[in-house]
Amino acid sequence: MSSSLRHFVSPIFYAGHRLLRKGLARRQGLNILLFHDIPTHQHQQFETFVRRIHETHGIVTPEAAETWLRNPDRVGSPGDRPTPCLLTFDDGFESNFRVATDFFVRLGIKALFFVCPGLIDTPVINQPSTICAHIFRGRRTVDRSR
Repeated sequence: MSSSLRHFVSPIFYAGHRLLRKGLARRQGLNILLFHDIPTHQHQQFETFVRRIHETHGIVTPEAAETWLRNPDRVGSPGDRPTPCLLTFDDGFESNFRVATDFFVRLGIKALFFVCPGLIDTPVINQPSTICAHIFRGRRTVDRSR
């Protein structure tokens, strides 16, 4: 889905989601949202998205998520909010560090970051092609336009 189409559809989807959630009982538990690379030109949209999730659902820390996983019967959703979210980032992209330092610190949000040890010693310029070759097994190519 193109970026402009996604931005057109997302408010409609979000409004429908709110209407559906009003009639549904609140669930106990948490949602785990998994992200990869957040390109620089999408940082503002991503920050807006994270702020909305923070305001509507709440964002749990990795420690709170661990507590829930260990004792799922003792921890529920806070108040009448929808199920809270844990933010996770996969593959250790440089953009994850920028997102964390640019606005997670400012907003007081903690997230969980998974780093591929094999990428740590790979020069930054080679990381996209290494990921395409090994994680996507050649099914994706490097987009140098970002």
